[in-house]
Amino acid sequence: MNWWSITRRFAPLEADDDDGPRRVPGRCGHRLVLTEVNHANCAVYDFPPFDTGLFEAAQFLLSGGDARLLIKVAEHSDIIVQFKRVRWHEFTALYNCSEEQIKSAYFKLVRLDASERLKTYIEADRAASKAYKEIHHYRVFLGEHGCHGLFAESFSAIPDSGRCHQAG
Repeated sequence: MNWWSITRRFAPLEADDDDGPRRVPGRCGHRLVLTEVNHANCAVYDFPPFDTGLFEAAQFLLSGGDARLLIKVAEHSDIIVQFKRVRWHEFTALYNCSEEQIKSAYFKLVRLDASERLKTYIEADRAASKAYKEIHHYRVFLGEHGCHGLFAESFSAIPDSGRCHQAG
């Protein structure tokens, strides 16, 4: 599925004096309220090149505070991304994803460096001893599967399952 076919599924944007821009009901009858978001997104992992129409499935497994995202693509080896010391995870189904979620993380892992949600989490964490040395807000959008967002200390990819970006 390409970007054009995904955007066609959303209803047109209309102005709303009460709560700013919003999506109006589309074929599925949902109303998606958009908020103004200005995250500094940093791509940290690109999936290997493949036709996104070959995407088959994804599994998110959380165990012992760590997580593993397994992505299955026809005609390719599995793509596996591991996260250490996960503190929070959220899954958003495709039809509830915002345009910003789709555009920022379309088949790639991004780090949201200016995440207000993460800032609020850190400020609310009053524990004397933290369960993490540092923490980042990561996001990945996987087409029909939807979007995963999580707070984690770090991530790593199984060798040869994608391409990591150099810190810069």
